[in-house]
Parts: sequence; C-alpha cells; structure tokens
Amino acid sequence: GSGPPPDSMQRPLPLSREAFGAAVRAALPQLHRPDRLAGCPLIGTSLGADPAEVRSAVRAAVEALAELPRGDRLRAVLHRTYLSPAPSQEAAAQALDLPFSTYRRYLAKAVDELTERLWAGETGQQVDSF
Repeated sequence: GSGPPPDSMQRPLPLSREAFGAAVRAALPQLHRPDRLAGCPLIGTSLGADPAEVRSAVRAAVEALAELPRGDRLRAVLHRTYLSPAPSQEAAAQALDLPFSTYRRYLAKAVDELTERLWAGETGQQVDSF
C-alpha cells in the first residue's frame, strides 16, 4: 500500500543531548527496579527496545568504566549507588570508605562520564576519556 507506515513501525523521535542526559539521570535510580523503567525515554534508543535491554546496556557501560584510568572508583560509586544501592548516599560513601564530599564528587564525575559514553554510543561517535 501507499501512505505512511503504521505507528507500530515508526521509531520514536530521537532524544536531544539534554533530554538523553536527563533520561540517563532519571533511569539510574530505577536500575535495581526494572519494572520502573517501563516508561523510560531511553527505551527505543540504541540502548534497547525494552526495559531489560536498557538496564543491561547501562550496566555494561558502568562496568566498562573500570577500563579507564581511575575508572574503578567511578564504577564502584555507580555500582554502590545505583546497581546495588546502599540505603542512602551517606551509607554508600561509608561502604566505599570515602568522605561524603569525595563520594559526591566521584558520583557527579561518574554520571557525567557514563552519560557521555552512552551518548557517544547513541550517536555513533568516539568518546574521549577524562
């Protein structure tokens, strides 16, 4: 037939860089609860077509951070905060044996690095390490 394809065959509009970053930050606290990722804007991106694929892609990207210089710290902070979360950020800092201010600094850097790597994968670009 002619005409536009049915809605079921159309991909969602691509996310802007800002929307993608916001979606990553919103998804991180939900990773240990895959049922809460159902409405995540990252579904349908290169990360995956369903919540399980998105969760798996983010987890793999977190683990890949360990390959970077000083990446073990970034991976550990993300893991203890989002993948296997402590009851609070203070508890996560304590479990990682970090002062809370250092933990927060590492967490911000880790989220930024993770977002950059995921965005690079989304856009097919090469990512520079920090």
